[in-house]
Amino acid sequence: MKKVEIILVAVVLLGTLLKYAHLPGGSVLMVFGGALLAFVYLLFSPALMNDIGFRQMLKGGLRDQNSATLSLSIFAGVTFCIGTIAYVFMQQFWTGGEVLTYLTIILFTIVMFLAMLMLQKPEPLAYRNILLRSIPLVAAMLFFVIVPLSTRLEMLYPDDQTYRELFQEYLENPDDEYSKQQFLDYKAAKQGYITPVEEE
Repeated sequence: MKKVEIILVAVVLLGTLLKYAHLPGGSVLMVFGGALLAFVYLLFSPALMNDIGFRQMLKGGLRDQNSATLSLSIFAGVTFCIGTIAYVFMQQFWTGGEVLTYLTIILFTIVMFLAMLMLQKPEPLAYRNILLRSIPLVAAMLFFVIVPLSTRLEMLYPDDQTYRELFQEYLENPDDEYSKQQFLDYKAAKQGYITPVEEE
């Protein structure tokens, strides 16, 4: 299970790098990898947090775990699932990303607090794994909260100020049809679908 997790994390990160490099397939890789990773966290978190393999899990490897460890592992898995989805949504600038980000931060605060309390237990493996996995996702969520939208857009589109400004205007006013149309027209012209009309 851990190998599957590592591979999917690598796919998400590779997709992110390709997206920022404006190479084909970046967004597809990130979304596909993120969806699978969220699915793995949601269904197999007790095994992941306790370093139990898939075959061992099928043979009843979770039976030896106490209820507190299993409960926190499941809660952490749900949190990792939401955090992964939030990461993809924020990188794609999709609606709902900010809500998911703040929700993830709240859930991680609870998960990490409980995990730190449980580290004093005789078998702290699951709690250490939870804390170690929490750090990068919490860092990503804090990045999205602290770094302004304009800065993130500049990181992604450093050479096109007009695109950044129109995109930001559209993202900040998604219900404004004029802002939306301006952005879509410029995007289409940039991609060569239409030729912008020159003003006389």
